[in-house]
Amino acid sequence: MDAVQRVAKGSLVFRQYPSVPTALHAIDEQNVYAALDLTSESPTLYMASAAGASVAHMLEGISAVDPTVRVVDTHPLGTADPNGLVVFYLMLVATIAGFFTVFQVRQNAAGLSLGQWAVFVVALAVAASFVWLPSGATVTALREAAYFPTYQHAHPIVVIATWTTALLVAMLLVSHRLGRSPGDP
Repeated sequence: MDAVQRVAKGSLVFRQYPSVPTALHAIDEQNVYAALDLTSESPTLYMASAAGASVAHMLEGISAVDPTVRVVDTHPLGTADPNGLVVFYLMLVATIAGFFTVFQVRQNAAGLSLGQWAVFVVALAVAASFVWLPSGATVTALREAAYFPTYQHAHPIVVIATWTTALLVAMLLVSHRLGRSPGDP
């Protein structure tokens, strides 16, 4: 424990779990980033680099401090994405593409009625799935789908659905109040 705390510069908070499977489940649920198993002959540090690449990189340094500690990555990042940034960049590009699409439709299909605009926005939201919405929730939802497929949480999906609903209602209310479609000049 001292070696792990030295690597983490004293920033870790240890809590005891009744069993190794329970601790591993906490990693799966993303309640903790790592678990240190002291019950086996050789101490084992379980971690999930997909949950936090920077934390994982820091904890991998334990081998230099104490080579007897075995490090096991329970949810590793892919070799093509060692820092876990592909999902973030994918979301960023998709968000920009979503903005350009909406602006292009407004410019080139200015005669759409309010109902047609609502159908377009809903269709675009369904087709583009999680773009243009809160980046934190989108990245979390995509990361969980890619690296924790059996342990996805409802929270990011609820955030995304709430934003989608609120923005669609706001667009419809403003358009109705102004008496014109969002595509009208």
